[in-house]
Amino acid sequence: MNEIKLRDIMQWQNQLIQMKTKDGEEYTKKYLKTVQTQLSPVFNHAVKYYDLPRNPVKDAETIDAERSLRINFLTK
Repeated sequence: MNEIKLRDIMQWQNQLIQMKTKDGEEYTKKYLKTVQTQLSPVFNHAVKYYDLPRNPVKDAETIDAERSLRINFLTK
């Protein structure tokens, strides 16, 4: 967990944005934001109890499907 950096979170966000439901539909922005929101407390716990230096999710911008191409470009 201590090896996960901001760049990894951004790549993970892009992967989430590109995923489809089993019916082939895109996930809603609300769902994607909820997934990201649920990840942050996991890192907060590691910061508090396991000496993780920083929560990389806090440094990442909130998932926004329209910006996925820009984020993808910046992480390559």
